[in-house]
Amino acid sequence: MSSFSSKKCCRFFPDFRPDSGQASLPVILLISGILVVIAVVGSIIAVALNNTILGARLGGKALAAAETGANDAITQVQRGCILSNTCPSSYTLNIDYQTTAQVTITNNSGIVTIDSIGNSGGRQSEIQAVLGVDTATGLVNIRSFGQVPL
Repeated sequence: MSSFSSKKCCRFFPDFRPDSGQASLPVILLISGILVVIAVVGSIIAVALNNTILGARLGGKALAAAETGANDAITQVQRGCILSNTCPSSYTLNIDYQTTAQVTITNNSGIVTIDSIGNSGGRQSEIQAVLGVDTATGLVNIRSFGQVPL
């Protein structure tokens, strides 16, 4: 006979037997394992969703930086840097601490091509603008302005 007294037990817990808890340990471990798997899968989904949203936001910032660089170069051309040969062939425009635009200006006898590549957090986007410049009057016409694939 065991040291466990069934008479003491029955007074407080009438249905208790000394061997009745043997099946509860595997059940508790199984439920705990399922909860851990659910928590890990939930955190992986949250990280993937966050990276997707962040990537879209950085892509938008890169496109905005490229547009800003192209507009800055158009402004320089409109101010007459092509006619006076003072336009830089390329320069970097810093937008903020992680966003820049690399601008390239090429002049081919009155046809000015501006390539602006915006960078933000590893994402890139390119805008190309083609301008017609009348060398006699200095009149600038925008022939095309749009996003081009990298």
